[in-house]
Amino acid sequence: MRYPLKAAIAGILALGAGFALRLWLPPEIFPVHFPWLTGVFVLSSIGLHWAVEKASEENPRRFATYYMGLTAIKMMVYLTIIAIYSFLNRDQAIPFTLAFMALYLIFTPIEVIEFLKADRKQ
Repeated sequence: MRYPLKAAIAGILALGAGFALRLWLPPEIFPVHFPWLTGVFVLSSIGLHWAVEKASEENPRRFATYYMGLTAIKMMVYLTIIAIYSFLNRDQAIPFTLAFMALYLIFTPIEVIEFLKADRKQ
């Protein structure tokens, strides 16, 4: 199964879990922008995977360098998103950050497993 499909399935499952939690959690605890946040994770995950694949096709020995560099950039972008959102929407800062962390914990293992498979092939 190709990685974009795996990321999309993970996103759909995360959306389903999020909407199920929405039924039990009070409205002020559930982040308003959860569907958009899930979309950001799916797209950034697919984008990172594509960029690392393309970069390592040029020079397979530098796979780890590309992966670590792009992951560091992604982390800085994520931290910037959290900081800006928390500054602009103080009442939703904690739910947003917790949802962000939950999505990060869902998507990171999927990315790492796929990159380990790709590294073994090279």
